[in-house]
Amino acid sequence: MVKYQLKPSLTLLCINLCLYLLAAIALLVYYEFGLISLMLFFLTILLFIYNLFHYRQEIKSPPKILSLNLSSALIEWQMADNYRQFTEYSVYTCRWGMILVLKQSSFRRHIILLADCFDNNYEYLDLRYHLIRLNQVIHAS
Repeated sequence: MVKYQLKPSLTLLCINLCLYLLAAIALLVYYEFGLISLMLFFLTILLFIYNLFHYRQEIKSPPKILSLNLSSALIEWQMADNYRQFTEYSVYTCRWGMILVLKQSSFRRHIILLADCFDNNYEYLDLRYHLIRLNQVIHAS
């Protein structure tokens, strides 16, 4: 069993915050000043602040652990006290990261994995290799 310790991604936080700022600027520039545009602007700013506080809480919380059982093609996800095992999953990769979709009968978890979620790039590349191999084995059978 291979275990990976995941930490919050600073890159993902920056992307989210830039999108919220872009939406807030677009609301100010392209819409007339009215009650609805003002409410949407403040909602966007509140989402921006919420993401900042959520990121700070994730840094203080214990790290998330993703475990791969290569022999049985089982993925375990541990987040604080929450522990789940998944036998069904999908992996979507691109050049900069990957999206791991973990599925159970009534539960689905989407995890965006970038290289800065890990202590070093070798862990990220190792996880990427193992997930792609497991995905190929599952879909081949």
